[in-house]
Amino acid sequence: MRSRALWPSIAVAVLACGDSTGVSTDPTRCDADAAAPLALSVGQSQTITGARAGCARVRDAGLYLVSPQLTGAVTRATRYATQVGSPGAPVEPPAGTTLGVSASEANLHAAFERRLRTFERQVAPEAAARYQQRDRTLRLREVPAVGTASTFSVLNTLAVSEAFASVRATAVYVGASVIVYADTAAVGAFSSGQWAAFGEVFDASLHPAAVSAFGATSDLDGNGRTIVLFTPVVNALVNELECAQLGYVNGFFFANDLRLGAPGGNDGEIFYSYVPDPTGRWSCPHAAAEVRETIPPTFIHELQHMISFHQHVLVRRGAPEVTWLNEGLSHIAEELGSRIWEARYPPPAGRANTSRLLPDSAYPYLRGNLTNATRWLEFPTGSSLSVLAEDSPGTLGERGAAWLFLRWLAAHRGSGLFRELVQTAQVGARNVEAVSGRPFAADVADFATALWMDSLPGAPRPTEPRRTFGDRNLRSLFFEFQQRDPARASGTFPLIPLTISGEQRRLLGIPAGGFGVLSWQAGSGSLLSFRRPDNRAFGDSLGAQLVVTRVQ
Repeated sequence: MRSRALWPSIAVAVLACGDSTGVSTDPTRCDADAAAPLALSVGQSQTITGARAGCARVRDAGLYLVSPQLTGAVTRATRYATQVGSPGAPVEPPAGTTLGVSASEANLHAAFERRLRTFERQVAPEAAARYQQRDRTLRLREVPAVGTASTFSVLNTLAVSEAFASVRATAVYVGASVIVYADTAAVGAFSSGQWAAFGEVFDASLHPAAVSAFGATSDLDGNGRTIVLFTPVVNALVNELECAQLGYVNGFFFANDLRLGAPGGNDGEIFYSYVPDPTGRWSCPHAAAEVRETIPPTFIHELQHMISFHQHVLVRRGAPEVTWLNEGLSHIAEELGSRIWEARYPPPAGRANTSRLLPDSAYPYLRGNLTNATRWLEFPTGSSLSVLAEDSPGTLGERGAAWLFLRWLAAHRGSGLFRELVQTAQVGARNVEAVSGRPFAADVADFATALWMDSLPGAPRPTEPRRTFGDRNLRSLFFEFQQRDPARASGTFPLIPLTISGEQRRLLGIPAGGFGVLSWQAGSGSLLSFRRPDNRAFGDSLGAQLVVTRVQ
């Protein structure tokens, strides 16, 4: 669908289960007698909620955007077969019912991070208890001078088990909030000036931005600083073949370091980074320029995880944040890094091509988010937006969805919500509801509509914040992505709704905590059914709802 219809400001009505306006009163039926018509003007939306939300009829012929959604507080990352379309029509071939994870999701670093988050859940009670008794166990670490050597214990397995390497490293930068150490085996990877430049980025820009947005880190070792340790032990987490086929780990935070007195722990705040390895001495080759570009976004991403564990677990003795929201906030942290350079270099400064939307120094902080978001938008039913389960897959597509949702939420709630989401014992969708002040399902309904409507070509931008991404023009961002990384992008705005006519019915696989986006060409009085394949309504726990927006 590439509509050029003009869009007025959007009026939204939320219809309760059993309401006479466009909602079936019989959970087993969806026909002309069971549903009164929805009378929508162009640009108007209605959200039909409740277990009997799966039946709507429109009064007027036209083009409609339809989003069938499962928004309940589910506890497993499960996909559900659904049917969407005209109740009496033959069933079309399945659309998006793949149950497995696509090959493009087989990312080794993402899998490693899932294990790290699982480890955090396992050790959280013990870490919180030890933190409360820290006066008896704390080992203070002095602030070193540049050139001082120290020994660290570094996780050396992707299995996230108690397997560690002992590393001797030298302090190459000491700042107000960050200390940079280089493994003695790789201290020559950068000159002293380059190490100092790295430290300045971490110390003066990224660390303060993360603390301002999310809250303070812990300070178990009493040095008032976060340590950045560059070591080839990180390179060697994967072998050369794994690196070529599945990717590699370039950096991580390990909560074992915040579990005072734990085996292999360092009792302090540490971010671990890989090192330049142009000859492939420790694994596959990595150029120095690659490390300089990729580590700053990874550092601020992992710093959010470090802050989150401190605020949720150590301070409030709560559970760690659930995977989808924890990762989503870390991808917001990457975007915060971009905004530092965007503010520093307003257009056209800082751009080799002065027509670019983003300065060259900002783009690396957004590239990963745009890659993940493209992956999700091209197949929105392939990933859940939110699952309150410990088995939440945390796929790359899920990360892209979570970043876009939080970016949208901040557009009308304000960026202060990130701090509120982190400094709490609440987790998951309940955390979002507490900060947003609205039911999670209502936010999902508006978010799904905004994905398509914001900055729609040929149409005035909606004036209501809930229908936009605020100061981010979504289509412009993806155009920038396609111009800079054409091999990774689709060439068009990646969200392309599935199409159905008023006389079609399609099977659609929708993940728990997710939704589909369809373009519906309806005739006057056309019916739309959103049901199970056996034509039964969904149970209350799935939070089924149907969002209908008239486009033309």
